[in-house]
Amino acid sequence: MNQPAEATLRQLRYFATLAEERHFGKAASRLGISQPSLTRQIQNLEKIVGAALVERNNRAVSLTAAGEAFVERALVTLRNHDQSVETARNVSARRGESLAIGFECCAPYHDFPEVMKRFMALYPRTRLSSFAMPAAEQAEALARRRIDAGFLHPPVPDDPAFTFDRVGEEHFVVAMPSSHRLAARKRVPCSQLAPERFAPGCYDAVQRICSAAGFNLIYARFLAAWRSAEA
Repeated sequence: MNQPAEATLRQLRYFATLAEERHFGKAASRLGISQPSLTRQIQNLEKIVGAALVERNNRAVSLTAAGEAFVERALVTLRNHDQSVETARNVSARRGESLAIGFECCAPYHDFPEVMKRFMALYPRTRLSSFAMPAAEQAEALARRRIDAGFLHPPVPDDPAFTFDRVGEEHFVVAMPSSHRLAARKRVPCSQLAPERFAPGCYDAVQRICSAAGFNLIYARFLAAWRSAEA
């Protein structure tokens, strides 16, 4: 029995570019290929998927519902592929001047970018790679020597093989409308936020703070949505 055709990384990149540009001509120019070639690749991709991914007209391109769903996962696949290639290169070049860093997703909003800039200014010949990953994944990556160091929030993994140094201290703030019942307070106990519906940065760290205050963040958001629906 013939195996079904599989989408190639090239086709995924072509489709991701088209989804971003929403125009065959602009996407083809950006990719450095002809427009007919891009059209054929997208048509072949649609045959593999078994569904129309784009709706075409003379001026622009729009994604179908299937296309919107497909491009979201395609971008994840492309990022994972690029990260895998970069990780392998780092491991291969580990004998040279290279450094692989893991960081939590909120690090770019703090001092992390500045730390990286200062490091590169001091060691310009070092090949520096950085990967966004949660604390638990950083611990595994360190154990497997996929990264050399990581930036994360406490609590840190309980492993004697790792050495931890505090490089900074941060304070969380709560942003709310001036009309909110808690807005006049200078300090808001975390327990007072249990019935609120909020979207935190540094999710893992905030979840731990909420747990210490006696409530679960996911449950609190569900409870707030439930009460809102009943109102």
